[in-house]
Amino acid sequence: MIKKNFLAFLLLLTTSLYAQNDGNFFQTQAEIGLARSNLSGHISIGSDNNSSRLDIKNDLGINGSKQGLKAMLTRSTTHHKFGFKVEKYEHSGSKKLSQNILYNGSQYANSSLINSEISMRWAKAKYRYRYTKNFSLGLDINGMRFKTIVNDDEVKKTIVMPAIGVDYEKELEEGLNFITKASSTITGASSYRYAYAGFSYDLKVLHCTCLHIGYQYKKLNIDTNDIDIDLKYQGLYAGLAMKF
Repeated sequence: MIKKNFLAFLLLLTTSLYAQNDGNFFQTQAEIGLARSNLSGHISIGSDNNSSRLDIKNDLGINGSKQGLKAMLTRSTTHHKFGFKVEKYEHSGSKKLSQNILYNGSQYANSSLINSEISMRWAKAKYRYRYTKNFSLGLDINGMRFKTIVNDDEVKKTIVMPAIGVDYEKELEEGLNFITKASSTITGASSYRYAYAGFSYDLKVLHCTCLHIGYQYKKLNIDTNDIDIDLKYQGLYAGLAMKF
């Protein structure tokens, strides 16, 4: 219901802006980049009495450092910004167990070798209203597809989470801006937190292109009857944006 109402709100607002026909639409921006995701945390898959709390590095041997792909598209007006972003992360590894573990109702014995994988596809639709020249506030709708695999035993979970988001951008000098963003859920058993800080620099040789460099942090918790996931993704980000 929340998702349907939010999409209806976006459609109504977009229609209203076009109806004004006052030339406010001034920028479309497409961006693609790479994020270095250092992954940490734990997972527990299965009912409470049939699952172990597994550290992804120490228990599963998953490599926590890997690059992830991010793509974004935004449409801005004087006071409004609409955006859509997709991200993809995949981490895998192997481990000779140092203890017995339970995963999705199956037991894996001490000293046995397991192969594990954690992957996530993350889509976000966002709306921001600019209250001042530098500060804007709005809503996000996050759609996440999470998958874990231990020795071919695959578990998938799709979840949708609305959130409140804020953006701040300050021009330091001509062509160089400081940018920070944050968003967070405020209700529900499952939650996420996101923060980013970095710089954008207009490339002199390409007047419609700018370079983005920064650091991002994400904390994701999925809490259902048979899934308990608590993960942190953090690391450097670099991307190129093209303005139209």
